[in-house]
Amino acid sequence: MTEPVTLASGHRRFGKHSRVRGITENTSSSQSFSGKKFHGSLIMRIIFVALTCIIAELFIFNASHWLSASYQPIADVQVTYGSGLKSVGEGVYILENSDEATITLSHIGQHVDNIDIPITRVTTSNAIKANDYPVPRVETFVGRSDSSLHVSLRADDAVHTLGMELPQRVIHRSVPSSQVIRLHLAGNTKSIVVNIHEHPGTELEFSGPPRVNVRAPLSMNPLRLAVYVLLLILVGAWPMVNKVWRREQDLTPVQRKTIWIGAATLSALLSVMVTMLVLPWVYMRMTQWQADFEYQSVARALASGHSWIDYPVADMLTSMQNPYQSDLRELMKTQTQQPILFDYVFYDGKYFSYFGVLPALLFFLPYHVITGGDLVPWKVILILGVILAMLSMRFVYLCFKRFSPKTHVLVQAAVGIAFMCAVQPVFYLSFLPTTYSVPIATGLCLALGAACCWFRALDYRDSSRFRYGLYLVAGGVLCGLIVGCRPQLCAVALLLPMLLIVQKLSEGSRVSTSLKAALPGTLVAACSAVLIGIPFLVWNKIRFGSLLDFGASYQLTVTDQRAQIDGLSKVPYALWQAFIVPASVTDQFPFLTSLSSANEHAGGYQGFFYSEPALGGILFWFPLGLLMFLVLSAKVRRTIGGSKVALIVAPVVLSMLTIIVDASSSAYAARYLCDFGLLIGIASMFTIVTVSGKMDVRTRGHFNIVLLVLVGITLALNLWSIVMSGRFAQLSDSNPSLYVMLQQMLSW
Repeated sequence: MTEPVTLASGHRRFGKHSRVRGITENTSSSQSFSGKKFHGSLIMRIIFVALTCIIAELFIFNASHWLSASYQPIADVQVTYGSGLKSVGEGVYILENSDEATITLSHIGQHVDNIDIPITRVTTSNAIKANDYPVPRVETFVGRSDSSLHVSLRADDAVHTLGMELPQRVIHRSVPSSQVIRLHLAGNTKSIVVNIHEHPGTELEFSGPPRVNVRAPLSMNPLRLAVYVLLLILVGAWPMVNKVWRREQDLTPVQRKTIWIGAATLSALLSVMVTMLVLPWVYMRMTQWQADFEYQSVARALASGHSWIDYPVADMLTSMQNPYQSDLRELMKTQTQQPILFDYVFYDGKYFSYFGVLPALLFFLPYHVITGGDLVPWKVILILGVILAMLSMRFVYLCFKRFSPKTHVLVQAAVGIAFMCAVQPVFYLSFLPTTYSVPIATGLCLALGAACCWFRALDYRDSSRFRYGLYLVAGGVLCGLIVGCRPQLCAVALLLPMLLIVQKLSEGSRVSTSLKAALPGTLVAACSAVLIGIPFLVWNKIRFGSLLDFGASYQLTVTDQRAQIDGLSKVPYALWQAFIVPASVTDQFPFLTSLSSANEHAGGYQGFFYSEPALGGILFWFPLGLLMFLVLSAKVRRTIGGSKVALIVAPVVLSMLTIIVDASSSAYAARYLCDFGLLIGIASMFTIVTVSGKMDVRTRGHFNIVLLVLVGITLALNLWSIVMSGRFAQLSDSNPSLYVMLQQMLSW
């Protein structure tokens, strides 16, 4: 009896396993088929996108090439060069008079569809006097031959028999498509005048005279090709991104860390890219701004064992009753032809620097001592930009980890990248890697480093007193070092007591108990900050006789800093420019420009305001900051709690105070965006994490979409700001070939 039972049992087991194996095999086969189908579909999508890009490049963006095949050539055109262009060789001309720098094409007598200006070289030059600078100069004459050529046309046609002025165009030798200008004229044209808008002394070289109705070149724009490649990468990566988005809960800690590292790397690369795009090793060598060499001169002074700048003081400057009166000083300089260092501090008959000394101690002095040479600021900015990007990502990571860990990791990383646009709006520091950017970038790195240390201190408040104290002291030390580069950024110190108080309140403690608990940690950090900051105050005492005098009052700049009258009247204009006003929008490339009211009388101010171009308010460049207004809702305030509302409101108030102090004491400048941009970024981050942390899963999903949209707008605006005109070192001047290439990328 047992054997049949065993057999039956065995048969049952065999049958069961057979069915399982069959199901497994079928499932495996189905998954294999599904996988092949998926990969096949992905390949088809990639091929489709690639073909679309090829067709767009060949037949849409190169439409002028195909259309110009039907243009009627015109051979017998008379070309005359104006008296403002002096011929110095075959096809080579020196521009002597801008008003008469013209090329006239006459006796045309036919319909004109385009004109070709075959430029092969545009050389501009800057004469630099070595004795006008506080550090030795290798070059006394610096030029570049890759400049753009700015031209405008005056043409007649059947409607405008007396001729009409056409808008200015920018052409470049390395972008052949830019040299062929498409015209839209009515009927026949008799003559065309090419007006050249360049400075006297510019050398021009042409491969031949201008021609009309030529065959436009078949042009493959490298930037468009890069966009196509990026598009293909996005299409290929989309399934993986979509999988991560839908199954975020299945990600391992290593995978999450990889996403953060990738986002931080991308952020750092953006900073590096912006600096490299302006070709600082070329453009910054052509500078005639003396203050761009200020840190090098400070390093040389420190190496010599004194605090003042080794530069002879003009007799005219010491004889003036008020050397800080800018217009009279410049007049005397012109009359006497004696060199004066502009934007330096002049005190007690010597030159000093009003920039914080810490960057000189960290970067410029060691470089000078080791090499004997002078470190250029753009290399320092390149390093600080990477550090700043990494610390920005770290700060955002810590914010989400403490207040909203359930937020999707991709959203967290995206917000981290956008946060850098609050720390340095319009990529100001990376785009303008000069002396002025160095102390701000150094201070921002220290401020973010201090904030990250204090966030980490909270993790050890109850578990390890040693680590808790260590992070408090480290943050305090970094905060104290800010005094040596950008004292305004010390406002970040308020973050520590607020974090300590909020942590205790979230544990259920009473307000009075939380205040008492926050006091010891705050004092530890404050004491370490004061001890580190004292040497920099002593440095002030050595130079100007006062611990709190940083020397700005004695600055030889565009206005007398000691004679500010009714400084508070500038505050409304400064707040408007700093927070709200957008950049100016134009109807032609690059579509964004600095504010037209950005000169000395901004916003119609009846008095001197400032001379630096205004670029727009922080809320225009950092739309994520608009989320701060959520705290105006009583429902939101009740949901997140009063202490966390204070975390949001306090940085905003501090940012406004920073602007008020800057504007009332001197003025508001575009670079001050970085002074208070960090505070607005912090307030925005606290809004995002505290509000998101209180949402249910469905609402948080909708909020994530809103965040991603705002991140996209933020990154798009700030990346496009690289091209905007009117800012210092605008791309059309610093990297003209790239500028023209971008312009041609959007034309067909």
